[in-house]
Amino acid sequence: MFGLFTKKEAPPAEYKRQAAAAFEGVRTVAAQVSEHLGALAELFAAELQDYMQAQLRRICLFAAACVLLAGAYMLASALLCAVLQLWLGWIGALSAVLGLHLSGAVLLVWLAGKYGRKPFAPATIQELKNDKQCLALMMKAADKS
Repeated sequence: MFGLFTKKEAPPAEYKRQAAAAFEGVRTVAAQVSEHLGALAELFAAELQDYMQAQLRRICLFAAACVLLAGAYMLASALLCAVLQLWLGWIGALSAVLGLHLSGAVLLVWLAGKYGRKPFAPATIQELKNDKQCLALMMKAADKS
């Protein structure tokens, strides 16, 4: 009844040794997880840099296409005015420049579409899938033991 007020015995040395081993195991696992997450972060950063460079190139090509399309619109307007008012020979020159701008814009849009087909962070995604499979295997092994 008065067991709460009595002095308790110190735990045996075996318990202390087991606790120290358990804490060391947790510390080792935490260090390995931290190292693995750091490696994943580095891989993701490298892939993100590659992806952003491709996207920047793509944006520049789309911007150039927009500039050329704006020029084509202005030339088309000038051509329409010339056709309606003059019916003279310099219309052929305006038509050639208009065709050049439109073909340049089509080429740039095609190139931008070609650059956009790169997948986003494929190696990082594969590593995360591998980690998920490893964790599932570890959980199965822990359930069996």
